[in-house]
Formats: sequence, C-alpha cells, structure tokens
Amino acid sequence: MKDKNTTKKDRFKINEPGVYIYGQRTAVIDGNAEIYEYSDNEVVFSLPGKKRLLTVYGRSLSVRCAGRSVSEVSGHIDGVKYGVKNVKAD
Repeated sequence: MKDKNTTKKDRFKINEPGVYIYGQRTAVIDGNAEIYEYSDNEVVFSLPGKKRLLTVYGRSLSVRCAGRSVSEVSGHIDGVKYGVKNVKAD
C-alpha cells in the first residue's frame, strides 16, 4: 500500500532539459539551457531554477548551435555532469 504522505524525490520534472550523447562526438541539450561559461575543454550551461548547471567536458569542444530550446556541443566529449552554482559571500 502506498503512503500518500511521503513524497518521491526521484521523479523527473517536465521542464528539466534532456541530454543526448551520440558517441563521443556530439551532445544535444534539449530544453531551456543558456551558455554560462565556454572554453575549449568545457561548456557550462545554466539551467532554469535554483542555480543549477550542466557541464559538458572534453577536448576541442565547440558549440555548433545554441538556441532557446536546443543546443549542440561537438568535439571529443568525455562526459556530462550536473552541479550547482557556487554563491560567493561578500
């Protein structure tokens, strides 16, 4: 029997971006993500809500297209990770 008073934390939200990796050469971010930082070794996207980040890291990375609802990173992709922005206290 389900306990309706408990909440599940492992459910996906509709507004969360999807990440699709094709081999080690292309990563497609499907959803609302803005470029936060960009370098040859990593591309960091800012995700909506609660200061979340999505980082694509690897070598010789470039952003092939960046739009309102989809972005594509190409190059040699080593991985993708989620994180939270560091808030600096003054």
